[in-house]
Amino acid sequence: MRRLVGPLLRLSPAELTPDWEPARTRLSPVDVYRKIEKLHDCCGLLEFRPGKYNPDNDPEGDGPKLKLHNATYCKQYRFCPKCSNRTQQQRAAKFKKPFAELLAQGAIPYHVIFTVSAGRELDERYRTLIKSIRTFVRQGRRRGNGKKSRGEWSKVLGGVVGIEAKRGETKLIDGEWVGGSHLWHVHAHAILFCSELLDFEIYNPEKVREIRKENGIKPGTKIPEEMLFPAVKNLVPWTNPATGARKLVPASKISIEWMKATGGNAIDIEVKRLGGADVEKKIFEVLKYQAKYKEENREDLAYMMQTTSDKRFFFTYEKLRGLGKDEYELSETKESKEIFLSQWSDESGYSPLVPSEKSIEQLSWDVKRVILSKAGKLLGEMRRLQSALRREYLTAKIKDLGEFEKRHDHIGKVWRKMIGALYSHSARMDSQLRPPLPMPHYSRSSLPNAELLYLAL
Repeated sequence: MRRLVGPLLRLSPAELTPDWEPARTRLSPVDVYRKIEKLHDCCGLLEFRPGKYNPDNDPEGDGPKLKLHNATYCKQYRFCPKCSNRTQQQRAAKFKKPFAELLAQGAIPYHVIFTVSAGRELDERYRTLIKSIRTFVRQGRRRGNGKKSRGEWSKVLGGVVGIEAKRGETKLIDGEWVGGSHLWHVHAHAILFCSELLDFEIYNPEKVREIRKENGIKPGTKIPEEMLFPAVKNLVPWTNPATGARKLVPASKISIEWMKATGGNAIDIEVKRLGGADVEKKIFEVLKYQAKYKEENREDLAYMMQTTSDKRFFFTYEKLRGLGKDEYELSETKESKEIFLSQWSDESGYSPLVPSEKSIEQLSWDVKRVILSKAGKLLGEMRRLQSALRREYLTAKIKDLGEFEKRHDHIGKVWRKMIGALYSHSARMDSQLRPPLPMPHYSRSSLPNAELLYLAL
């Protein structure tokens, strides 16, 4: 990740966000630059602790093995593979029991992909997808008169939905993008647990078998679409938003409901019934990180940070509602008091493990205490200056009320800027924690092998 975002840090904030628009995002170019800095510094300091030890499983007597316990994470799971992996594992552990309970109740698991047409603006495509999903959900919930809806969502007992955004596949040749639409594709992966079978079949299975029998087509061989026309369940008129062409297309019941929810923007919705080991595998696919960008087009990273800074990418529904909150706090444990730290260096990689009396959590609080102390001193200085200004006004040294208010507001404005810079520095220092002991830098070979794969991203 450092190799990817390193060149971006050599640009100025203005160069990094050339198309910045205040109406589109809450982040300024400087904010985006600081986020990329945190992304670059992620896992700059690692904390290892001995794992649980069972002498029966250690015939050679090597003792407990060290395991990665904490790190200075940037907490940007949408863009950072390391934080994404951590968040994915936390979510999988959190939902393991609720998923098992739904399966024990006889729920039928499905993997559903909601799609909308591609577009040039990421934030506009995101809003379209979210609005469509909300409409689709409302179509299937109970009516105000107590009657059950006939929509497919009425069969859903619980579900999780993860949004994924990526740009169309292209290649950069001689400074130009070639070989793809270069448009933003935003879609949603969902794991839905249903009380009944979803109606997602486009063709009547019995008629399909008759067509195979009449034409001598073996099972497993694809049947041409023109031969499947008599087996179509529903034919609906649909206008392609990209070309404007209007035609009749075969569709299932759930596809028709999705087309109505999108206002005709899309009709494609992929549904696959899960079973056995597929459930856990697909859950990880839904819970993975949601932003994909090409290394040769690093500017996409800054653009996605701008447009998705205040947007949710993970949702929970029905019986799973409220379980999607992510925990980003550093974890502490009382199992072992032995702490070993390793620090990253751009020149030589991670250093050998060094014993430490303080954990990353304690080092982080040390930084916060210093910052809070400085913030308190700044607050006291601002109040002192404003009190002195009021005394000058009361003693008639300042006769103009407008001048007094202007100087009073200026003091508050300067204080707010200093506090903002101080806390931004605190956030940067939190991702650049340094251990209290001098740490020589060597190669990554000194780290436990189990962690090298995790950190080689």
